Amino acid sequence: LKSQIKLNIKTIPGSKIVCLFNSFVSLAGGDVRFIEIFRRVVGLNLVVITSAKGKQVCREKQLTASYIQTTRETCFKNILCTYFIRVFKALSLNIQIKNGDTIYVTSDFLPDVVPAFFYKRKAKHAKWVQVIHHLYPNPFIRVGNFSANLFGYFSQQVGFALIKRCADVIIVVNPLMKQQLSQIGFRKERIFVNYNGVDFDKIQNFSSSQVVYDGVFLGRLNLSKGVLDLLTIWKDVVLKNPEALLAVIGGGDSKLENILKNAVIEEKLEKNILVLGYLEDKQAFSILKSSQVFVFPSHEEGFGIAILEAMACGLPVVAWDLPVYKPLFPGGILYVPITHVTEFSSQITHLLQNKKFRDLLSDQAIHVSKCYSWDSIAKRELSILTRQKSPERINSL
Repeated sequence: LKSQIKLNIKTIPGSKIVCLFNSFVSLAGGDVRFIEIFRRVVGLNLVVITSAKGKQVCREKQLTASYIQTTRETCFKNILCTYFIRVFKALSLNIQIKNGDTIYVTSDFLPDVVPAFFYKRKAKHAKWVQVIHHLYPNPFIRVGNFSANLFGYFSQQVGFALIKRCADVIIVVNPLMKQQLSQIGFRKERIFVNYNGVDFDKIQNFSSSQVVYDGVFLGRLNLSKGVLDLLTIWKDVVLKNPEALLAVIGGGDSKLENILKNAVIEEKLEKNILVLGYLEDKQAFSILKSSQVFVFPSHEEGFGIAILEAMACGLPVVAWDLPVYKPLFPGGILYVPITHVTEFSSQITHLLQNKKFRDLLSDQAIHVSKCYSWDSIAKRELSILTRQKSPERINSL
């Protein structure tokens, strides 16, 4: 890193920040946020409770901390069982938390929230700082496996009940979420907005790939990300531009990746859609920087770090019109009403055929991305972390 932030705000000598990163499965936006913020900070006594895989990723991303490991699995045969074991392991750890310490919870998943709740009950004068990234949609209308969606929705409700009861500070990544949480009973004065960011200078150092792509998608392979929408959208683009080439970058659900690859073959789009899987930063950003349009049909987002990264590469974005986006991305992006596939593909085609318009949105995208620096996000996070806790909250426990 070119710069690191020195902690110059008064803290109790010997105090530490205990970070629960115990829900890590694969690198998602919330995971990136935690790592990017805390790897920029020096002068903290940072303790990270996570799995073996989480520990590996943090170290690869140069996050300096003391690590306490919960589980060692390398693959997930049963995520619910794995999560239960992680909760149990985290609760059985002999973690010494005292007055002045901070319990920083990186997600609202139960392997992070349940241990935090019990740590807080044992150390009432420690500060619980909770990050919430997005609200689960109604499982009856959410795309994907209904049982998994139902479990995710109700587990978040359980987590929310614990957070409401004991958390001192709640950090959300967009202003809409602050409003939504207030409406379901969270204390508004305890909710702080601090966005996600992008490392603009780092991205500029990557070179473009030799292959030129008309479109690119970057994100976890998950139905909620609109992965299967990509096939329908790009098939329509190809009708007007038979040579149009789309790169699909992202890991996560190997079954879904195989479904997508087989569907590409069935639709005879092997020359138009390349499913590349997970790629390291150098490869991923090389492809982004050699593309014309960022295609992002995600059905739900708390923020959209992938959009920000694409904008930093100078890519105009086409996305579904989610309410969360407009306050965050005022330019560089075309919004399409959800499920209007024909309009989505038409917007892509229009951008590919109109270089002047594409360049205009590209300039807007770069301008927007420069507003979200990880350095400034990290500084604000530290100022939130070190705020004095309300005596009212201490006495109410």
